[in-house]
Amino acid sequence: MTTPHFDLILFPEVTLLPYAGFTDKLRFSSDEDDRSRQRYCSWRSYQLTQHPLQASSGLGIDVAPLSEKHDFRNTDFVVLFGGRTAQSAIEQAALFRPLLKQIYRANTHIVAIDNAVFCLAECGLLDHKAVTLHWRHQQQLKERYPAVKLQEKGLFVTDGRITTSVGGTATIELAQALLAKKMNAQRAAKGLADMMITESRNPLAFMTWNNAPAVSDAYVHRALVLMFEHMSHPINVTDISAQVGLSRRQLDRKFLSLFGQSAAAYWQSVRLEQGAWLLTHSTQTIEHIAAQLGYQHDGNFRQQFRRQFGCTPTEYRRQPEQH
Repeated sequence: MTTPHFDLILFPEVTLLPYAGFTDKLRFSSDEDDRSRQRYCSWRSYQLTQHPLQASSGLGIDVAPLSEKHDFRNTDFVVLFGGRTAQSAIEQAALFRPLLKQIYRANTHIVAIDNAVFCLAECGLLDHKAVTLHWRHQQQLKERYPAVKLQEKGLFVTDGRITTSVGGTATIELAQALLAKKMNAQRAAKGLADMMITESRNPLAFMTWNNAPAVSDAYVHRALVLMFEHMSHPINVTDISAQVGLSRRQLDRKFLSLFGQSAAAYWQSVRLEQGAWLLTHSTQTIEHIAAQLGYQHDGNFRQQFRRQFGCTPTEYRRQPEQH
């Protein structure tokens, strides 16, 4: 395999967490032990403007401007790191667009982190492509670029020669996945333990309140937000009703009207659906999945799962093609 090279492009007010996680993962895989030499992979950071670059935290970053004549023939991945706002990423499109001809001619893979996705969409690269980004920006992306096929759940998504990521610490697994395309899996994973990543997260296994169904009732909407935010550490439905300003009976009536279930029954059903998804899309143990969904005893999870799906979690996992 060839030694992969990454050109990292930082947008104004870049958020440092995804950038730091990504580059440190490259660093661990690039050399033996913790020596940090760029032997098995290499990278260099740039910006698209001529102005001094500041991170979203106000920290100054000294990186060179990327020339329009930059040679991408030895670049395997161009990685765009978004800034604090979607609008700033959109404004970078005018500077990034002139580079596209050279990038495509070099057969270079393009990666967009969080709202850097807006830059690619503004360049017209994402029409009818599967895309993901941080949940805070998903609605804005859908409204501005309706032709984009937004994937609301996932750490990163690859469609053809474009990969998009939610950002944050997910860039650690993203870097590992990109490296694995160019080197053996063991070296690509090197350093995860040092970065305190003791178990790789499934790229599709994340659920946030943004996955909650859209409802017009403000009380039910707030209750759904609280439920999805507490997916892995459930709070009492009575506490939820109190937080939204209703009695438990009033909240149940609203849920029965909209979903045909009480609030508690609806919440349990959603958690079990997530458990079913994890059974067929991850290798996590049933005990781990149960704990991840807030069940103190996996026996309770197994019992409720059988009641909802008509089979045990083990039986469900053995027949994923049916689900």
